[in-house]
Amino acid sequence: MTEFYGLPSPQHFWHWPTLIHFALVALAGGAAVVTAVAHITKHPKVRTYALVTMVLIVLDLFTLWIESPARFRFTHVWIFLAFTPTAPIWLGAWGLTISLVASFFVWIGKGPRLLWSAALVVGSLLALVYPGLALAVNVNRPLWTPVLLVLFPLTGMLTVVAIAALFRQAWAPRWLTVLSLASAVMGVVYLFALATGAAEARQAYAYLWSHGGPWFVVALVLLAAVPALVRRAPIAAALVPIVGATLIRSLIVEIGQVQHFGF
Repeated sequence: MTEFYGLPSPQHFWHWPTLIHFALVALAGGAAVVTAVAHITKHPKVRTYALVTMVLIVLDLFTLWIESPARFRFTHVWIFLAFTPTAPIWLGAWGLTISLVASFFVWIGKGPRLLWSAALVVGSLLALVYPGLALAVNVNRPLWTPVLLVLFPLTGMLTVVAIAALFRQAWAPRWLTVLSLASAVMGVVYLFALATGAAEARQAYAYLWSHGGPWFVVALVLLAAVPALVRRAPIAAALVPIVGATLIRSLIVEIGQVQHFGF
């Protein structure tokens, strides 16, 4: 599968369900982190967080099933049977599965606490890292750089914390500021690395700018504006990073997959 994605192609091999998947996997991975922290600290709402995590993971897996051309043959069972830790899809599938199982037992309140806490930490990290890794391994697509290994987990967690702030969770605003600024900085680093890189990177930067660059800048501005909104307009401070993070992720996924021969 990695070899297939690594080939130059003028066509999109991912479609709109994949954009939804990249949004849902961020929510699922981030929600699993919140559930893990709540479980470790014995938060009174841990069962609610676990239920939300399960719902998001199921929705994400269903979206992936819709996107798969083999959805009625169920031939992707090899992802779970084969031991392929170097394959991002293998890591992502197991990260979501581990998080789903651990969240279920946290929700029903059964089993060893330490085991489910550890499983949630491992599963959530895999789910958050997987999207950026799945893009970064495609070396023939210069818009998908190693910077995404940091940018995607940050924007994923930011989305979840923003939703928590929207529901007036007391712990969310302080993390909202940190994650928003960190995401904005990494977004600038991503653009700078492209603009000052090798010939292919600079060509990719020009391609990104001509196909959605201004929207990328708008997303960065939205993220950078969050600290100024946290106290003055808390609802806007929660909504703005959701838009900014989702926009950045969607632009990188959508624009980055189209690469022509010799690009």
